[in-house]
This record gives sequence, structure tokens and C-alpha cells, in this order.
Amino acid sequence: MRPTVSVPQNGGIRWLGMSTRDTPEARRKIVRLYLLLALPAFAFCYVLAAIQGANGRLSALLGTIALAGCLVCAAAYHLLGPSSKQLLYVAAGVLALVTFFVAR
Repeated sequence: MRPTVSVPQNGGIRWLGMSTRDTPEARRKIVRLYLLLALPAFAFCYVLAAIQGANGRLSALLGTIALAGCLVCAAAYHLLGPSSKQLLYVAAGVLALVTFFVAR
């Protein structure tokens, strides 16, 4: 079964019942989701690194990077909305470089 796409009268495209319009309420919900996932992401990455045998310093570094990733995503989406994708690609690259050089 293929998803249906319809164009309502108000100009927004709806796909499976979701509007693509960038509204303040939609931004608030997505930013809140990023903020709610920040601490579980830290804990999950810390525990997963510890289970795999990383020392405490590197486990904390990986957890901190996961936390920073969620916070950067929340801030970028809050400020730029859906157009923040390119900024997030750059941030992911910077975090990968920081991890590479700190872990050496």
C-alpha cells in the first residue's frame, strides 16, 4: 500500500496526516523531544562504552558528546527550524574530530 499525498486548500502538504508547515508549536515539540533525550543519550552511551571495556574517561567523553549532540540539535532547530540540517552536519563533523583527537 502506497502512502497518499494530498494538497489541502491552505497550501500545506499532508502526508499520512502530518503537516509540513513550520509552526512554533511543532518547533517547540521537537526541541522538547531533543531536550528530553539528552540525559538518556548520555547515560546510554556512557554505559555502552563501559560495557565494551572503555576506561572511565573515554566513557564520559562519549556520553558528553551524545549530550552535546542533543543540545546542539535542540538549539539549532529552535533557532533555524527545518533548515538547520546543514549546520547539524557540520556540528557532527566537528564532534567526530574532537573525539578522534582526544581519544588518541
